[in-house]
Amino acid sequence: MSDEQLRQALLERAPDPGAAQAYRRKVEAMIEDMERRLRRGTWANGIGFVSALLTAITLMIVSGVWFDGQLKQVWLGVNACFFLVFASVVVFNHLLNWSHVKLLKELKGIEMRVIEIQQRLEGR
Repeated sequence: MSDEQLRQALLERAPDPGAAQAYRRKVEAMIEDMERRLRRGTWANGIGFVSALLTAITLMIVSGVWFDGQLKQVWLGVNACFFLVFASVVVFNHLLNWSHVKLLKELKGIEMRVIEIQQRLEGR
């Protein structure tokens, strides 16, 4: 794809400068909804992380106390490892969602600035 074709494809995707206010309200509502869901998800992810971490710690302590040299108590330690992996995935998922919302917010801000510049240039 040449530079001119890429430029045309990007310009076709840009919203109409005439409907900039409606587009701005729609984008602000979308970002506000995403931030609200992210804040709600922060609590849910925090509760999931803490519960998985406490469960893993409890399983490690119990497996250490019960261990008598036989392999039949090893399953508690293995389950503790799975809970630790689950806790790290919960944190990673939250960080990924947070960075996605932040990046989208920045991109939409840049897009709105480009639309404003287009309006100013067409107004001259």
